[in-house]
Amino acid sequence: KRIYIVGHSRGGIGTLDMIASHPDIFAAAISFCGTINPNRFTTNHEVPLMLYHNVDDNIITVEGSRQTYQRLLQLGSEVVYNEGASGGHICWNDAVKTPEMMDWLCSHSIQQTEE
Repeated sequence: KRIYIVGHSRGGIGTLDMIASHPDIFAAAISFCGTINPNRFTTNHEVPLMLYHNVDDNIITVEGSRQTYQRLLQLGSEVVYNEGASGGHICWNDAVKTPEMMDWLCSHSIQQTEE
């Protein structure tokens, strides 16, 4: 009920790919500096997602996270977006120091139905 996926950079890309491909596995996800074609999400996406990205990231453009956030909002999905003004490609450093990130992540579980 509590399988989470978190990744940074290529791991953030992998995180987004995994929740788009296998949404039934994960209770929640966090992507740091990831990107994906936002059209991979076609319905109200059941995996709550938190995105982090810095505006000045010169490795993976911030546009990917912005577009994913907008797409998931349009679909009515649970998505939180955090955009930093500076820090380049290292957007996770401050985030992992806050209790809010872990509180948000651990507040999610997969709802299992009785058969």
